[in-house]
Amino acid sequence: MMAKVDTPWWNRNPYVLSDDTWGIIYVFHGAGSVALITLVMAHFYFAIRPEKRWITLSMFRGWISRERFLEHHDPERWPVASAVSPKALGALSRERQEERQEAGAP
Repeated sequence: MMAKVDTPWWNRNPYVLSDDTWGIIYVFHGAGSVALITLVMAHFYFAIRPEKRWITLSMFRGWISRERFLEHHDPERWPVASAVSPKALGALSRERQEERQEAGAP
């Protein structure tokens, strides 16, 4: 698309491609622009939602609190020895087992 614009590096040549080809290029350029704006808006929306704000903050800080870790991650599936004490892990696994039994899961 820059071939149609005069710049210090090249001379303008609007006839590099045919009119039909330029039409296709403009359609793809417009669709790509709309998709980019939509994705940026979606990322901003999901980044500022109150229930997900802790995830956004963790990207800037590089860590999450122990409470958030225990609330949103299953230490039995993803054990992290330095983040969860054995006592907390045992209490959490008992809570998870009780929740699963109440829900009817094995």
